[in-house]
Amino acid sequence: MKALFLCAFLVSFVCCTMMGCEGVPCPDNDDKICHPNFTGLVCNEAVPSRPPFPASDATCQPLGGVRDTCAEEADCVEELLCTAGVCIPTQTRIVFVTEGTYTGDLGGLTGADAICQAEADAAGLTGLFKAWISDSQTGPASRFVPSQYPYVLVNGSWVADDWTDLTDGYLESGISVTATGTYAAGYAWTNTLTDGDPHNWTGDPQLDNCLDWTIGGDEAGGQTGIVGVTDPWWTFDIGSVACSRLYRLYCMQQ
Repeated sequence: MKALFLCAFLVSFVCCTMMGCEGVPCPDNDDKICHPNFTGLVCNEAVPSRPPFPASDATCQPLGGVRDTCAEEADCVEELLCTAGVCIPTQTRIVFVTEGTYTGDLGGLTGADAICQAEADAAGLTGLFKAWISDSQTGPASRFVPSQYPYVLVNGSWVADDWTDLTDGYLESGISVTATGTYAAGYAWTNTLTDGDPHNWTGDPQLDNCLDWTIGGDEAGGQTGIVGVTDPWWTFDIGSVACSRLYRLYCMQQ
């Protein structure tokens, strides 16, 4: 009898393993578990050792992986959060566009970073934020900490898989959401190529970056990106505009 029971257990275990049964509690009854059927995972009190599988009283939905839809955190696999209806990793880097608009006199890169940090703090976002912007010598490629984690908007929309994806020229979602979750449009001061290096289109700091982001008048110009687009124009738009214009900044968590 013991040998027969052990044999049945081993057959059941092998079958269950080969067919992907995880023994997950059923959504409608924690006393039952999921097992594979020809139509997917189903709920039943016992895991059968071989087909045909018995009828199920409820459908057992597989837990969501990265970027799968969800209604609550329990719908996602471990280590994922349900944010704005999507399963996303617990480790992400938040990206937003500023709600405020500013002239080209940003107080240099340090001043631009301070603007991003202030808006992040006011919105209750944690961590260090820096502006995606370059002066004559330095850009995000050397100022930022490249992330192995996804870049996402505050509403959960996916921007890029990681730093490599962020700097390949194209975004999955345009950066058009502020730190508070409102939508914004227009332009952002950048002077930055898609790879994170300074654009310096004309080679003249007074025309490319408002003299290292210290001039806010019509006597100087700066390079911009188009807010909300997903092609390379998100970070550089050919041409120089007057530093007196009021534009936004892109901000990224480090």
